[in-house]
Amino acid sequence: YTNLNAADRVRADMVLGCGWQMVGRTDLALDPLLRVMDAPEGIVSLSDQLSAILVAMPVLRRLGKWALIVRAGDRAFELGKQVWADPAPKVLTP
Repeated sequence: YTNLNAADRVRADMVLGCGWQMVGRTDLALDPLLRVMDAPEGIVSLSDQLSAILVAMPVLRRLGKWALIVRAGDRAFELGKQVWADPAPKVLTP
């Protein structure tokens, strides 16, 4: 891990964090996912960073880590270029 370049370390953190979360070891998943969240833009895909945030949020909530939840939300907003995603379906009118 320490021999990897920065981009490969972040990709490895994504695999580690999601893998630990999938097997129920959220205690081990959180740190790698937060490293992905905090990675500089462009070093890892936007979808990976947002996915890391989405996977980490319920863990943070269970742990009551409210400051980290706010930081993760702020980071998602920053990554989205200050635009929140609108999940509402678009209605086309004839």
